[in-house]
Amino acid sequence: MSDEQYDYTPKPARGRKAKPASSASAVRKRKSEEATDYTPRPARRKRADRASRAGSKAKRSRRKKRASRSKSFKIGSFLRSRAFMSVAGILGLIVLLGGSLLVLLPGGGANAPSGSPIEMGNYYYDQAIRLWDSADYDGALTALQEAATYYEQALAQTPEDAQVRTDLGAVYFYQSRLLSDNDLLQRAIETWQVALQYEPDKPEALFNMGLGYADLGEVDQAIALWQRVIEVSPGSDAAQSAERLIQEYSGAIGP
Repeated sequence: MSDEQYDYTPKPARGRKAKPASSASAVRKRKSEEATDYTPRPARRKRADRASRAGSKAKRSRRKKRASRSKSFKIGSFLRSRAFMSVAGILGLIVLLGGSLLVLLPGGGANAPSGSPIEMGNYYYDQAIRLWDSADYDGALTALQEAATYYEQALAQTPEDAQVRTDLGAVYFYQSRLLSDNDLLQRAIETWQVALQYEPDKPEALFNMGLGYADLGEVDQAIALWQRVIEVSPGSDAAQSAERLIQEYSGAIGP
């Protein structure tokens, strides 16, 4: 976690362009041109002995040609119509909005990483800090819950990781502040205690556990932990923050 967690403030430590629709006059002009066939044809001679069946066949052929031209014209006209362009525009807008919504969803979009549970936990932890700083406490709580989920997954794989336990304890601690939940506060302290079993002199765990006991009203225990921070990490930012807290809380326990 960064040095920010030692600052005793109420925030977490750690296509192609569509063609325009044709005008009505242009459509009428094309319709007129398509209806008039200027293809040279052989001259037809009337023969008295031609069977009526041949005439009927020729008529059916002409009707099929006209029907084919009419169908082709209708499809082309629809593709160039305002209705088709409107539908295409709406579909395009839906696609764009869908992509934007994915980005706005928690954890969604290009900003959300894909990595190990520890990396994901760190990502949501840092996100919680930013949201807390901007006074978006609901958003911070959601991010803290995500961070807790990933840190717990990481500990299921490597239970001896004292840093992850320290960070998870901080998540529980700040959740307890947002929700005024002493059970979460107690869980945070227990998580730090386990972290100290793996690394007895870990400054972050000692410092944070002091904050937990201070919230419980056990000031003597808190000051003892902060004094231990000064002993194991003299001159560090953690030690300097511990010194300030000792001075602040010393008046609370009397001479």
